[in-house]
Amino acid sequence: MDVMERVDAMCAEAGRHLDSVKPSVVARMRLLAEHTETITDCEQMVSRAHNVFRYYDTTKPSETFSEIERRIVVLGCASRSAQSG
Repeated sequence: MDVMERVDAMCAEAGRHLDSVKPSVVARMRLLAEHTETITDCEQMVSRAHNVFRYYDTTKPSETFSEIERRIVVLGCASRSAQSG
């Protein structure tokens, strides 16, 4: 999978695709992806966020994250690639 497909997959999970992002932001993400480990770092953050969600689902069901909260966290992790550098 191409690096930008990986970014799109992370964003899509939160209900947003790269085609809805400004081309200048996508270009910056691509540049960072080609020269840094930013995308891998973002994928690791998303994975950790899912671990936290599962932990709360399992151990604290009355305190679980709502669907919108989950989307916000995942999108925040994915959008970190546009803010890095």
